Amino acid sequence: MRCGMVKRMYDINDKFLYEILDDFKDAQAEEEKDKIISEFMKLIWASKNQRVINKKYITFKVLNSLSDTDIGEIFNKYSRIEYISYKSMSKQQDFVSLIRQKINNLYTNHCDGRVCIRKEYIDLIKKPKQMYYRWKNGEEFDITTILSQIEEIIQQSEVVKEKYAKQKMGIEWNEYKTLIVSYFKRMFENYIPLEDFEDKTKLVINSESWNEDNFTIAYLCKGLDGYMRNYQKKYYELPRNKKYDYCECGCMFVQSKKNNRLKCDKCSTYQPIGTKTITCIDCGEEKQIPSTSRQNKRCLECYEVYRKAIINENAKKYYQNKK
Repeated sequence: MRCGMVKRMYDINDKFLYEILDDFKDAQAEEEKDKIISEFMKLIWASKNQRVINKKYITFKVLNSLSDTDIGEIFNKYSRIEYISYKSMSKQQDFVSLIRQKINNLYTNHCDGRVCIRKEYIDLIKKPKQMYYRWKNGEEFDITTILSQIEEIIQQSEVVKEKYAKQKMGIEWNEYKTLIVSYFKRMFENYIPLEDFEDKTKLVINSESWNEDNFTIAYLCKGLDGYMRNYQKKYYELPRNKKYDYCECGCMFVQSKKNNRLKCDKCSTYQPIGTKTITCIDCGEEKQIPSTSRQNKRCLECYEVYRKAIINENAKKYYQNKK
């Protein structure tokens, strides 16, 4: 479709992606360009490739012959650990599905605090399963120690999950969609057709494995990556073209040239340690403990008694084994 043909309506059906961008480049009036963008975004938002958040599980089955033992019962309790994941790939390979998948993934990874599939987190919630197979294969575990270790692992995984959740931006889906539309309009404006790109860069792309639509899809998806990174810096009021890192509070900050900063400016100044209220599983009372404490089940007094009991129990077993 060429200049002068887009007036009241734009028929986007059955067009290749590169043809849509070519039509946009050839359009003279802003009204024509806006109509093309509008029809393009209708295709994207109407895609059946919706954003999907789902539950997944780290599972294992304790052998029947082991399930009635004290340690077997502990492993049974942690034989199905739930975590939140998402659909990250599209089975459909048309340009609408692929671009919509990219849009979905960017929102999930940058804005949805429910989802955490970071390696650090997944490695932690896999540990009870790994410990079970080590025990099943003959490695000896002390019941008190194994229970304490698994509880610590689960608590640590929650801390890690919360850390990554804090790093995500608080943007609602509708606000994100508005951002995305503005990015597409800029990318349509800056688009260089494949033939012109080859002339400009002196690169020759193998057309047998890489056609013009492949090139255009890659261009738009890479552009979305860049615009979201820039928006993230704007969100945290950071300058562009600087190296940055994440603070424990979740905010981004500019990293120093020596890479020795661990916190943002706000957290680098003294902050009083807060407290949180828990119901102790030993004494049954509500107690306040430091908010930085990883253990959430026992008050400080009961935890000290619990810790000493474990040390004494392990010491007894050690001397008994030496006899």
